[in-house]
Amino acid sequence: MSNNKNENTNIQHTVKETEKDAFSGALAGLTRSFVRAVAQFGRSSIVKGGVSALFEETASYPLDLIKSKMQTSTSTTNMSVGSALKDIYKTQGVMGLFKGLSSPLVASAIIGSTQFGVFEGTYDILLHRQWIHSETVNLVVAGAASGFVQSFIATPVDVIKIRMQLQGGDHGHSGSNIQTAKSIVSEAGYRGLYRGLGATMYRDVPGLAVFFTSYEMLKRQLGVTGGHGGGSSSGVEHSTEEDIGSSGGFLKILASGGLAGVLYHSSTHMFDVCKTLIQSDIKREKYQGTFDCLKKVYQTYGVRGLFKGFQPTVMKSFLSNAVGFYVYELIKHI
Repeated sequence: MSNNKNENTNIQHTVKETEKDAFSGALAGLTRSFVRAVAQFGRSSIVKGGVSALFEETASYPLDLIKSKMQTSTSTTNMSVGSALKDIYKTQGVMGLFKGLSSPLVASAIIGSTQFGVFEGTYDILLHRQWIHSETVNLVVAGAASGFVQSFIATPVDVIKIRMQLQGGDHGHSGSNIQTAKSIVSEAGYRGLYRGLGATMYRDVPGLAVFFTSYEMLKRQLGVTGGHGGGSSSGVEHSTEEDIGSSGGFLKILASGGLAGVLYHSSTHMFDVCKTLIQSDIKREKYQGTFDCLKKVYQTYGVRGLFKGFQPTVMKSFLSNAVGFYVYELIKHI
């Protein structure tokens, strides 16, 4: 009897061990599958775009703050970068250069993911469907689609960011991003968060068409292999690891990304000026739309008024997009 009891105990123990091993094996298999899925997802344009956007935003944020201050200045004489920087430092200290960063830093990852994800997804569809037999036109259309979708995410982020950047002046509202958003909603309803959507679209739809197309063209002209176009079944043939790792490739990608950013913002800067002015006029007291804003700025300040903040915008755009595109290309080879 005792032997039978021991035998049953051993059998039960063996069954439990087998079940435990099976469970462990299944768990290990699921874990491996999960890790592989994460690794595969990490190679996607969505993640690469998001990470590169975080680097872009952090590197260039002080220049973005200076640009907003210059664009919203009511002085009839153009404010210089130096005087704007001095004024911010004098009134708010070094940390004032990063006021309102938390909102765009988090959102920049979403915006960057959307920007690159929509661009590459649209380009792949156009390439595989073969609706358009011109690589340049495909790049332009994919870039414009990216700008259209991005506008709906970027607008509320910019509204909150500008209000936080300008707080302490006539536009001042203290508090966190959430408190600022609540303040905007209480003043103008939820539509207040989308103040300047039209100007944002006028900036980003043609702007991102120029941006992505010029990046690919500049990269090719500088001799960096890879890019969008023939030779890849997926439609996306990126720069090789040798291009990224070499000093020559490093500089060429920085130059291509930086110059593409400059062309983007140079071609649509007047709409960026109006976007900032409209979004800082949350009560709709001054401007009735994008073209009304353009007209009033021109009547008050002349042509120079349409290029307020152009210098820090170009500096910011070159820096942020040089860094952003290099990080984007680099992540693809990790």
